[in-house]
Amino acid sequence: MKIRFTSFCFVLIISACGGTTTVDTSTNNQDPIAAQATSSVVTPDATAMPPKTSTSTKPPPIPTTTSTIAPKTGSSTDPLPVGVDSTFTYSDSSTEWDGIVLGLVETELHEWNDEAGTCVVLIGIITAVSNEDGIVTNGFSTPEITLITGGRINDGGIMDCNVNDIESLGYEWILNAEITEGTSYPFYTEFFLPEGEEQLDLIVLGSRYSDDSVFYAPTKLNEIPPSTTAIGPHSANNREVLPVGNESGFTYESYGAEWDGVIFGLVETELHEWNDEAGTCVVLIGEITPTIIDEGIVTSGFDIPDISIVVDGRLNSGGFSDCDTSGLESAGYGWIFDAEVTVGTAYPFYLEFFLPEGNGQVELVILGSAYYDDDSLYYEPKVVAQP
Repeated sequence: MKIRFTSFCFVLIISACGGTTTVDTSTNNQDPIAAQATSSVVTPDATAMPPKTSTSTKPPPIPTTTSTIAPKTGSSTDPLPVGVDSTFTYSDSSTEWDGIVLGLVETELHEWNDEAGTCVVLIGIITAVSNEDGIVTNGFSTPEITLITGGRINDGGIMDCNVNDIESLGYEWILNAEITEGTSYPFYTEFFLPEGEEQLDLIVLGSRYSDDSVFYAPTKLNEIPPSTTAIGPHSANNREVLPVGNESGFTYESYGAEWDGVIFGLVETELHEWNDEAGTCVVLIGEITPTIIDEGIVTSGFDIPDISIVVDGRLNSGGFSDCDTSGLESAGYGWIFDAEVTVGTAYPFYLEFFLPEGNGQVELVILGSAYYDDDSLYYEPKVVAQP
């Protein structure tokens, strides 16, 4: 995998092999080559394509997890009590978490769960203390939490239990914890207890196979406590943030194509008529042009650049039919996933981001993987007029 960064008068070349990179992006090798490119599409800022910065992408990792719990350790014969007095620290190969286990909430079954049994949902709060690899944590790096019921391990599941009341108080599924350093995340994980296996023995935090695991008493709560959150420092965290528009373009290498492109900025729009949630909308606009296609004569919508934003310390990967994009479509922009074009054909694109009520300002635009610094570029979240 190769990354080429061009900014006016120098080129940075970084190489990485395999799923784990050893590149330190804080030490930059310079090359006096400068790249030039032009575009036939008029941008909101200028008619010329900008000098190019480059990025490529790869899927997020699934870390090999071990745990280190502090400051207290509870054994299987003397488990810790749940609650704010029993905090833990959990670390894997790239991320360290602080957290608390608040307890278990008994709920109804999910409407799609027609098996005989009952449900308990574990709730707690985790905070990303440090994250070595990228802007946000990978949900698969979160603490491993299981139950022992009737002497058997219960790994939990999804859509087994009715979590509506829990989510309404601000708790979210633990594997969606894609957050910046210093940001806290009220979480839940569901456990379906088949009929005859309702006996709760222990809560296990950490690997069931490791001596580093900590055990908690499986205490049921009479009511769901309100969630508390904290937002970490600005997500850029001393990384270079590029301006949008004419000043900074990019070259992006995906698995099936290579693109030249530019990000114009964020456009504020109304909600889509089908979106009845409370919140606001921003739509990112830009232009991409394929320069190489590995197979076939047109690009696939799945070969497009990976673009996301950070809001209040959390990753937002965008959606579809959340925002009113009719004005942008009238101006010639198309949904980024519809970019099926030939080499050299410019594609003005948009990508929607719904911001639920209570969200603050967009902190950052990410081009490339949010989980790996060495594959990404970061742009200012500038709001521009609708073209």
